Amino acid sequence: MLTSQRTAEEVAKTTQRPRLRKWSRRLLVAVVGLIVTATLFSLGYNAATSGRARLPADLRFVSADGIRTRYRTWGSSGPPIVLVHGAAESSDTWGRFADLLAAGHRVYALDLTGWGYSERRGPYDADREAAQLLGLLDALHLDRATLVGHSTGAAVVAAAALHAPARVSGLVFLDGTVWTPAPEPARRTSSASSRTPTGRPSCGSPSARTG
Repeated sequence: MLTSQRTAEEVAKTTQRPRLRKWSRRLLVAVVGLIVTATLFSLGYNAATSGRARLPADLRFVSADGIRTRYRTWGSSGPPIVLVHGAAESSDTWGRFADLLAAGHRVYALDLTGWGYSERRGPYDADREAAQLLGLLDALHLDRATLVGHSTGAAVVAAAALHAPARVSGLVFLDGTVWTPAPEPARRTSSASSRTPTGRPSCGSPSARTG
């Protein structure tokens, strides 16, 4: 009885091993095929997109704080307004909004460095972009402009106003947050520093003197 049972188990194991090997080979072939397909697709895509894209013919550029900056304009008269976009946006974001403002203002918008068609030059922080914004005001001879910042652009216009308040007539934050540094911890007063670890005045402190 035991012999027949062992024989059946050995036969079952012998039958399962070829199946496992067969499915393992199939899985390995599928993985290798997937890797080869992905590699070929990547090489083909890189070859097809390796050429430099042509810029649209109607783009306008100016040097702003040394950065080749693309900008757009709307309107021909009225006080100047400069629109500053947020992350993953460009001056094209303002199209419909700028058309409305142009009825009574000269409206300008720029591509911040790192976005749109402007030159890429780090660091990509609010101070760097604020310098670019002020450079645009210089290049276009704009004084007392209203600065409008959307999202992270709010921090840019705020930094520009702090650096050159005389150049700005007003600020508008659209769905933006301007972070301020946390206040420093309050310093201990001289009377507190003159106390001993037990909380009692030290002998040399004025409060310990008599007469």
